[in-house]
Amino acid sequence: MESPAVHRRQGSLWWLPVALASAGAGLVVGGMWQSQRQTVELDAGASFQSQAFEMKTRMNFMQQEIEAFAAQVKLVNASAVVREELIVSTFQGKIDDVKNINVSAVEVDVMNMVQGRIDDEETKVEKELTKLKHESGVTLVGPTWTQCKRNHLSGRIDLSIDYELDLDLKISQTSYGWTNIIHFSADDHDCCNYGDRAPAIWLHSGTSTLYVVTSELSNGNYDKCSPNVGLDTETHLKLKVQGQSQKLFGNGKLLCDLSIGERRALPDAYVWTADPWWAASHAQIKNVIYRKL
Repeated sequence: MESPAVHRRQGSLWWLPVALASAGAGLVVGGMWQSQRQTVELDAGASFQSQAFEMKTRMNFMQQEIEAFAAQVKLVNASAVVREELIVSTFQGKIDDVKNINVSAVEVDVMNMVQGRIDDEETKVEKELTKLKHESGVTLVGPTWTQCKRNHLSGRIDLSIDYELDLDLKISQTSYGWTNIIHFSADDHDCCNYGDRAPAIWLHSGTSTLYVVTSELSNGNYDKCSPNVGLDTETHLKLKVQGQSQKLFGNGKLLCDLSIGERRALPDAYVWTADPWWAASHAQIKNVIYRKL
């Protein structure tokens, strides 16, 4: 039988195995925590590198995509509004994709660099939008054949000194008397002050001969261009007024080449297809676009 002294000595060491076990557990837990921390840090670093690479790749190709898309948009046969919405939605989506990359692990200087690149791309997109909007012009009649109707107001636009007017025309039959196809009027009058016909197109009585009128400050009814385009024929007309030159093209062929006098810009003009002062031509039009030069 053990003595009380031996028993007390043995009893006083009861905590040693517990302490050793706790210390061992602490080392294990500490090691696991350190390992997990290193793993998290490695994962964060790898994530940042992956995200940064993804961001850099997207940004490097952004300008190429803008240029390629801009070339495609020019071929789209749609109104200026549709084109602009298409451009905005496409490029805004790309910019949002770059902005939404998770860069929480990126240092401040890298984040500033990223934001600078994004700002640069947004500026480029804005410039492309402005350029394409200018090139696209204002669409007054869309890509569907539309019958000319008397007193039909297609819109109101600002008229510039230099401009191009494009339209597709198809005449189904002739009419007795003058008949109107399209009429731009600055002050909602027919004739003959500056801006009353800036420009306007009629048909001569009983024929498929056009009567194309523009305006110059000295003559509000400048009517020196009257080509025949034929019946039941699709004709793409382009009237180009620039500097001292006025030219009319039909399907790419030069129909009229005239000089023209001084002009000034005219705000908020009426565009009729056809006007309220003359009978409407038996004609259909589409793709009517007014473009400032």
